[in-house]
Amino acid sequence: VSLAAVAAWLMLALACVSYLGLASAPTRDLLVRHPILAMSDIALVIWVVLQLGVQNPLVLATVSTALLSGVLYRFPFALVPAGLLLTAVVVAALLEEQSGAAAGAGYLGRVGLPAVLAVLTYLGHAVRVIQENERAALAALAAERVAATADRERTRLAREMHDGVAKS
Repeated sequence: VSLAAVAAWLMLALACVSYLGLASAPTRDLLVRHPILAMSDIALVIWVVLQLGVQNPLVLATVSTALLSGVLYRFPFALVPAGLLLTAVVVAALLEEQSGAAAGAGYLGRVGLPAVLAVLTYLGHAVRVIQENERAALAALAAERVAATADRERTRLAREMHDGVAKS
């Protein structure tokens, strides 16, 4: 079994894990409570990037990890895993250029992929902010409903008491 085949299966597994982290609330909560799990995902992605280089199409599977780091962690802390991933991509691009690869790292390795990873980390952060705002709005709406229900009940009781006093 070649290293590329192993790396391809690992990248597929990483993409699935990253998707589960984005799609499943319990998985997302687990990753937030235990950041070592997300960091192991980052470490594995870094290893794969350094093994395959930035010209391999499988490296594009790392974009879900950048998005996941933006969704999972608040803004200053999301920069740590994203920064590690960006550093790995740039180092892999430099290693490809120094090794004399036929095409070198090219635009994709030097500018394209790092820019995409940075933008996706920020988009993940934006998704997190939107989710937090939605949760806050839903909580406020629920509190308003409770207050409105209590107000209606007080009004009903006051009306009944007034009617009872008026009859006597």
